[in-house]
Amino acid sequence: MDETSIKAALLLLILHQKTVSAKLREFFKLDNADENSIVKRLEITMTKKDNLFCLNVIPDSEWKEGETIQAYYKHSDTSHEIGIKESVYEKACEGQLFAVFIFAHETCHWAFINSSQHCLKKWSSLDEKGRKTLRRMHESFADVMSVILLHREINITYEERRNA
Repeated sequence: MDETSIKAALLLLILHQKTVSAKLREFFKLDNADENSIVKRLEITMTKKDNLFCLNVIPDSEWKEGETIQAYYKHSDTSHEIGIKESVYEKACEGQLFAVFIFAHETCHWAFINSSQHCLKKWSSLDEKGRKTLRRMHESFADVMSVILLHREINITYEERRNA
């Protein structure tokens, strides 16, 4: 799949966000979740669906990823790990939106990689430029999917919006 194909797939995803959102929210059982339970529900689903899933909440004093990175997803043959700074995880569990988004972003990496094993096989055949391009597209995909995952369905008609 080339960059144009992936951009087209992202566009279709955005255009069909309500359908994708409903399916994602159903998969992760988020339909009745309040802001304080979203992270726990994501965590429970990944633990149930993936024997290799591991959540690593790392104390801020031991965080080695730098200040700009708040969480990561690492995929190997023996572990599918989300690592997250303890302070960010605590804020996410409290329902603070930006922290929830960070956790959802890593969850979307998990979902995409675990549902797209062919992508991992292709990764090893790419040169450095190809890997860099795929990494950028994967980050964009995780951002879009996070927004869609956290999207709350609001049944407001066009007239109601226009008159608000």
